[in-house]
Amino acid sequence: MKIILRNYSIVASVGVYDHERVNQTKLLISVTVETDNVLFVSKNHIVDYDKIINILKIVPNKKHFEYIEEIASEIATEVKNLSNHIQSVMVKVQKCIMGNLLEELAVEIYIE
Repeated sequence: MKIILRNYSIVASVGVYDHERVNQTKLLISVTVETDNVLFVSKNHIVDYDKIINILKIVPNKKHFEYIEEIASEIATEVKNLSNHIQSVMVKVQKCIMGNLLEELAVEIYIE
């Protein structure tokens, strides 16, 4: 079974440049969780979506991060630790830069 949370929007302090330390940046965060459950068995085998969302709220604002890779890695680790039923976690963190010619600037991290 896959659990997919797509494009959670949050503003955080991230970047290596001086202006990024002063001005916060909008991030879009997506998480895909694969569990060992093929079908719904019982509530004891379900990963709580609210706990994942809470991680998405807390991690990016713990401190200033120099790289979005750090945020993605920390989120992936915390989500993976939520349940023994989680087999893998993929986290995508997209940095939204106004006026940039890029359609997307993002990293994806996958852990098992």
